[in-house]
Amino acid sequence: MNKFLFALVSLNLIFALLITSTNANDLIIAQIGDSVGAHPNNRLATENVYDGNIRWIGDNHTASGRPTFARGGWRFFEMLNGRTIPGLENDGLVHHVVNPAYPTPDIVYLVGGYNDAGQATSVESITERFQYVIDIVNLVDISWGSDVYIATITNFPEDRMWAHRQPNVEAYNALLFEFARTRSNVYVVDNNAIISNDLIAADGLHLTVAGQVVIGESFAQLPVCPLDVAIPPDSITAFRGIQTAGELSSFSNSDNQRAVFTPGFILNSSESPVWLEFNTSTAQTATNFLVESRANTPGIEFELEAWNWNDNSFRLLGSNDAPFGNDGVFVFPIEPKDHISPRGEARTRVGWRQTGFIISFPWRVEIDQAGWNE
Repeated sequence: MNKFLFALVSLNLIFALLITSTNANDLIIAQIGDSVGAHPNNRLATENVYDGNIRWIGDNHTASGRPTFARGGWRFFEMLNGRTIPGLENDGLVHHVVNPAYPTPDIVYLVGGYNDAGQATSVESITERFQYVIDIVNLVDISWGSDVYIATITNFPEDRMWAHRQPNVEAYNALLFEFARTRSNVYVVDNNAIISNDLIAADGLHLTVAGQVVIGESFAQLPVCPLDVAIPPDSITAFRGIQTAGELSSFSNSDNQRAVFTPGFILNSSESPVWLEFNTSTAQTATNFLVESRANTPGIEFELEAWNWNDNSFRLLGSNDAPFGNDGVFVFPIEPKDHISPRGEARTRVGWRQTGFIISFPWRVEIDQAGWNE
C-alpha cells in the first residue's frame, strides 16, 4: 500500500513527512545543504537524541572522519553541478556524497533553498530553480534509491532585510509539498512550521544557535516515530458524519479495513461534517496520537484536538490537507502532563471538512487506523 507519511513533531502545529525506519541507531544519513543545513549545532542536536549513533556523510554534517565540504552560499544548481571553489571546481555536493566509497544511506537529507529564494527576482524563477531539486532527487534514485527528506525554507521576517523575498519562500515551500505528493520516497521536513521569528538571526536569513538546535532535535524525532497504533481506543463516538462502510473496531491497526464516512449535518461552515472522538483509559505511556486516512477528493482538510486535563478543554494540535488517493499517516505528539490524566485517560477528536474545490460529491474519508503510540 502506498502512503504518504506525515508527522506533527511538536505542539506548534508542525507537519513533516517521515519514513518507515529501522532502528535509529543504525541510520546512515547523507546530508546535502547550504549554510543553514550545515550548521554543526543542527547535527549535534540530532546526534544527542541518539547518543551520537547516527552516522552522517556529506558537507558540514560530517562526523566520524568523513570528509567535510565547504559550507555557505550553496544554491541547488551548485549542489548538483558544482562551483569554482578549492576542491569543488567540477562537482556539486551531491556528487561528492553520491560516492561508491561511502555506504548507501538510509536517508538523504536536503536542506537548502535559502540562497535560491534570496536571489530569485520573481516567484516564477523559483519554479525554474526547483527543477534542480527534482534533478537531485532523480540522481539519488539512480544512485541509491534512498528515502529523501527535504526541508522547507523558514520565513524571512518582515522587519528584516530579506522580507521582500518572502513570496519566494512561500512559492518554494508550496512546490515542495506538491512534489512530495508525487514521489513515494520524498518526504517534507517542515522546519518553517517550528521556527518562530525569535529563532531567526539578525540577518533575517540564518537561524540562531537555538534555532539550529530546534531543527536538529525535530529532525531526530522523525526516523523513529512509530507508524502503527500501540494503544487502540476503548471507545469511539461519531458526533457527525454518516458511516457507510467498515467497523470502528478496525481502527486498531493498519490492515486496509477502513471505516468510511460521508458528511453529516452541520449548523455552520466552521463545523466539521465528519467529527469523531476517541477515548482510552490506558494511555499512561502514550506520547503521540496517530491517524491513517485518506479522502476521495482534494479540497478536504482535517484537524485534531486533544483534551487538556488541566483546563478541561479541547486544544487544537494541528490541521492539514487530507491525503487524496493514497493513505496518509499523521503523527501528532501530545504533552502527557496536559493530555493524559493521572489515571491514564486520554480524549482526542478528529474532524474532516471541505475547504476547497472537490471532484467528487458527496466527498468521503476512509480511516484505516487511529489511536495512541508510546
